[in-house]
Amino acid sequence: MVQPIRHSSFSFHSRAWHAARMAFCSAVVLLVSTTASAVLREYRVHFEPSPSSSATGYTLHIGAEPANYSLEFDLGAPPVEGGTVIYAVDLEDSIDLFVALCAYDLNGVQSAFSNELRVAAFSPLPPVGSGDAGGDAGDPGTSESGIDTDGDGVVDSVDQDDDNDGIPDLVEAGADPANPIDSDHDGVPDTLDPDSDNDGIPDAIEAGATPATPADNDADGIPNYLDLDSDGDGLPDRLEDALTTGQDADRDGIHDVYDVDATGGLDLDLNGIDDQVTPIDPDRDGLPSYLDSDSDNDGIGDTAESDLTGVDTDGDGIDDALDPDITGGFDADGDGIDDAYQLPDTDGDGVPDLEDLDSDNDGIHDVIEAGLIDANEDGFADALQEITNSPLDTDGDGVSDYRDLDFDNDGVFDIDDALLGYLDADGDGRIDSDVDPDGDGILGDADETPFIFGASPAAAGDGISESSGAGTGTASQSGGSGSGSAGPWMIGALTLMVLARRRRGKGQTPLSHSR
Repeated sequence: MVQPIRHSSFSFHSRAWHAARMAFCSAVVLLVSTTASAVLREYRVHFEPSPSSSATGYTLHIGAEPANYSLEFDLGAPPVEGGTVIYAVDLEDSIDLFVALCAYDLNGVQSAFSNELRVAAFSPLPPVGSGDAGGDAGDPGTSESGIDTDGDGVVDSVDQDDDNDGIPDLVEAGADPANPIDSDHDGVPDTLDPDSDNDGIPDAIEAGATPATPADNDADGIPNYLDLDSDGDGLPDRLEDALTTGQDADRDGIHDVYDVDATGGLDLDLNGIDDQVTPIDPDRDGLPSYLDSDSDNDGIGDTAESDLTGVDTDGDGIDDALDPDITGGFDADGDGIDDAYQLPDTDGDGVPDLEDLDSDNDGIHDVIEAGLIDANEDGFADALQEITNSPLDTDGDGVSDYRDLDFDNDGVFDIDDALLGYLDADGDGRIDSDVDPDGDGILGDADETPFIFGASPAAAGDGISESSGAGTGTASQSGGSGSGSAGPWMIGALTLMVLARRRRGKGQTPLSHSR
């Protein structure tokens, strides 16, 4: 007798896509219809295999009514690495589906059915919080036992992580689990919200490596997934991670740039986030900008390069330079930041100063103009120096040297003082070229390594890893994983890295680097 699949572990997930995409799917695919206009549903079946040694394969049964299955699909044997089979089939979106599994032996004898699951009809625009809150499924599952928000086959009433963000519900709920906290006041409690602070960075990412004890990088007592400024540099995470465009087409609480439903990428952990999309890390030091108090490793803190005041007059946690309550500006999107605020881009090259190693484009690296040491001239501050938010202003004109085209006010452009005038044919004090494939702000012939963030091949291992304090810290050697490394891995990844990066500005949305 073939024993049935274990009831406790059978789950069923779906995601819509167009038929033309199917050419890129796994070989474990079954198509009922291949019409170009068909909207296919990708179903992911997860189960614990039958304990019977005679079970050699599995069949999936689908119907429009409970226990009345009109379609049967042979899934074959499960992969060696675990009980996961992925396939796609063209089915009606507008009706509920009822699904169950059977095991079978070499003689084709089937086991009893597994537990039956009901898959709710697809709604393209579910209400906020009731969509695939962290699940890859696209829709929350429903069973006789109740709602299953993340579609993992475990109903919320017994699920220890209802939104599948890795943070236990008991942590997210707060002191009174019966009345869970709603940190961003969006009407969705944190236990169901894939972005509890509404900063655009999913909780599953902000929670860090040990989500049961969520990371708190600036040690301010507020975990990153609830902290609007996780590194304490005064610049909101929403601005530091330029991927957070605010677009959420399916209104599932996950911004489209991270949402696997929008990207069409991989989501092996089924948390709703594209596994290959990560927050931006311009200097490639392993610390994303929203956790990095010096995002480009030039030794000048992001606080200074963002023109923040360091003052919060009304005590709302937002620097006066950004706060519409202080500036008198507009805040149409309600994020607490003046809509008119833009990250400074002194030379107008599309790379904001906090990611630009030559912010005024005079050919002299910011680290040097800030008065810091860069012995190998790679554009990064050498190790064991403090990050500064008070860079040099030699002529006292209120413009820091790294932004000043004539730092000493002697009437001679700095580019000429540095004997780089041949790069400035129009005589405006800036390098003429706008070629910058690596997006480090060092343009044209001034960049000795145009495809590697940083300026010099000698930069291997020179990147610095900053503390996550409020804008200042002591730099320490990164041991070769820093931005300037030109190790063997770089050659293979070079083309992908250049294609993946898109400079900010001019209406473009920057992309993260696929790892």
